[in-house]
Amino acid sequence: MHVLTGSSCPHPFISAACPLCRGSDAPGRVEALATASAVATAIDAAAGQAEIVLRDGDLLSRPEALDLLQHARQTAKAVELWTSGLMLARPGVVEAVLRAGVTTVALPLYGDSAEAHDWVTGQPGHFQRVIAGLKRVRALGGKTAVIAPILRPTFRTLPLLVQKSLALDVAAFRFVALPGPDRVGQPLLPSLEMAAPYLRQALQMTAAAKKRSSVLDVPACLLGDRAADAAKEAAVSVVAEGAAKHEREHGPQCDACTWRAGCPGLLTATAQRFGWAGITARTDAPPTASTRK
Repeated sequence: MHVLTGSSCPHPFISAACPLCRGSDAPGRVEALATASAVATAIDAAAGQAEIVLRDGDLLSRPEALDLLQHARQTAKAVELWTSGLMLARPGVVEAVLRAGVTTVALPLYGDSAEAHDWVTGQPGHFQRVIAGLKRVRALGGKTAVIAPILRPTFRTLPLLVQKSLALDVAAFRFVALPGPDRVGQPLLPSLEMAAPYLRQALQMTAAAKKRSSVLDVPACLLGDRAADAAKEAAVSVVAEGAAKHEREHGPQCDACTWRAGCPGLLTATAQRFGWAGITARTDAPPTASTRK
């Protein structure tokens, strides 16, 4: 799987305070947008990959989106598109996205309920629009994935989010530890050590349901026996970055850890907020990835 980041989200009509969009709650901060040619070049660099993932911004907010999606599908056998879901409510958008060659549409759920999700986004009705988008994609024969950010208000409900998403025939789950600045008044980012037990339970549920899952920016030691699956799914190359590239920088891996090969290390920003709580060098054999359909 190849990941292309920097697809950009200029927010002309997306008013949700989406924590996946870096800097969305940082007053006065302006993110540079990756140019269409830069994204196209990154797609070219991923030639030969089985799957391309387009994330870090909503590609559907760009006028050249369909051309870039078609280019991605000509380059890889499968294309996963991360989008806020708001554009999917427009007539004909889902059909156009699938015709362009997108095989999986990934939509964010910030909680298992409308109340929790809409509180995070700051936009009433956003949860229902995301659910409608998931259903619409499936009704037209496309695959869906849920992006589940690990957030302070909702990390305890990650297993419930998985349970409810499975009822929507979701094919994959992407659990994400967010980098970058936190909200000032109502912080969103939790200690990963606190969230880890709930994340492991959610991963166990996806494995039992034989669904694909990946974890972005969480150290392997916090994932326990689910670490191998997460490493297998998340072993990707980032070939295009927008502004604030430093926000996804990781600290060093533990020197003597036997799980080093499957561990990205701890996000530097996370270490600065919470220290290295829960991060422990392993001395046992790393877990073996489970077999999935």
